[in-house]
Amino acid sequence: MHYKNQLVDNKMCERKLMQNQLDALLKMVEAAEENLETQAAKLETTQHQLWDIRINFSKDINEFLSRHECLIENKNKIKELAKRRKAAKLMKEEIRQLEHSVSSLEAEFRHQKSQLDIIEHLKMDKHVLQNEPENGGEYKRLKNKIEVYQKELDKYSSLKTDEQNFSQYLDPDLFGPQISITSISAAASQELDKKTSTRRVNSESKHSQSVFIMKVPSNIVNKNIK
Repeated sequence: MHYKNQLVDNKMCERKLMQNQLDALLKMVEAAEENLETQAAKLETTQHQLWDIRINFSKDINEFLSRHECLIENKNKIKELAKRRKAAKLMKEEIRQLEHSVSSLEAEFRHQKSQLDIIEHLKMDKHVLQNEPENGGEYKRLKNKIEVYQKELDKYSSLKTDEQNFSQYLDPDLFGPQISITSISAAASQELDKKTSTRRVNSESKHSQSVFIMKVPSNIVNKNIK
């Protein structure tokens, strides 16, 4: 009898142990099912994201291809536009250089024009000297004036070498043939050296010369000439 009770107790213990193991296994199964559901949800979300990425990629590819085709079609137009921009840039640079050249030429022209004014005054002085006696007041005044001019001409010792450059800016139709300042100055000096005491001067020329007013060039206007 005791043996039977012992055997029953053992069976009961085994049953309880198996029940506990079964409960543990059931809990593990439930946890695995929950984890599986979570993973399934994540997988579904990942699939949706992948589909969205593929759709967006396809759209981007189509848009890129459309743009690429547009670039190919407009390739010649783009090249032509680039050429026009380059030509416009070169034209602006040429215009800037031409403006600089024109400014330089204008400055040179003003300088040479002032020299022409001196030439004209010297020509007028020469004409007066040819008709004025040596002891005349106008003669003495012009003699002093020519001495001042001679000092001014000494400052331009390189004038002869500049005459060739000056000739290209002269218009013969406007200014006539080119005249050398030094030649006029030399001729005026020779007239001073001549003996003009025996030259006959009529009263009309003396009267016109007595009221003759010589215009002094601007570059020596500050000099006191008596």
